[in-house]
Amino acid sequence: MFRPTPGHPLSGIAELDAVDRAGTVIVPNRPDPETEPDSAVLDAIGRADARGARLVSFCTGTFTAAAAGVLDGRRVTTHWRWADAFTARHPQVHLDPMCCSSTTPG
Repeated sequence: MFRPTPGHPLSGIAELDAVDRAGTVIVPNRPDPETEPDSAVLDAIGRADARGARLVSFCTGTFTAAAAGVLDGRRVTTHWRWADAFTARHPQVHLDPMCCSSTTPG
């Protein structure tokens, strides 16, 4: 279940089966990107990609999208804190940790 941050409400959050009808699928960030995503979520993302839906991920949502196999061979970014873990887990995805940053993390 998604719980928005106070002051940043979301409305209209649909059940997972809505992914099969969505033109745009948003894969949100994850509190612990090293935990394996649910296989039903991965399958839904894969189906959306296969039918040509637009996929958008935020921050550590790239871990979920990569686990679904939809980022193989693509250039992506994620939160700099998780860059090494992402590269180790998903070497088939080209991670560019600096594409969205104007300074060196650290």
